[in-house]
Amino acid sequence: MALPAANPLLAQLAGGVLDLANMIGAPLKTLPTFGYIVNGAYPCVLHFEDRWIWTIRDRGVELERRETTDVQEVLYWIFEDVTRQMATDWEIANRDEHGDPRVAWVGKQLELLEQITPRWAQRFREERRGWLDGLNLD
Repeated sequence: MALPAANPLLAQLAGGVLDLANMIGAPLKTLPTFGYIVNGAYPCVLHFEDRWIWTIRDRGVELERRETTDVQEVLYWIFEDVTRQMATDWEIANRDEHGDPRVAWVGKQLELLEQITPRWAQRFREERRGWLDGLNLD
């Protein structure tokens, strides 16, 4: 992953993301780009003035866009996506043909978020409370 030299704040964020990614063993392919957009539904983080922008584009169409001035918020968005990719890859590689695959990948995603910071795992649980209540995660 090339670090964006033109924007020092973006380069600093990218370096911090690499550190956190190494903490959980995240493959580079799961990380967003920083400062440039790649089509193909690949996440990208941009920084303009005081705003952090998380965007996903495919074939020139913006599929998702979130904006914040809080760097911790954009870090959460990044690792919510990174850990989801890692957890679904893990579930596929370790599939229990008799179990609910959602239980396996959500459990793995929570485990990965917890490794970074328990606060993010708790937030993930709270944001999905209704949906997660239907799964037996214990």
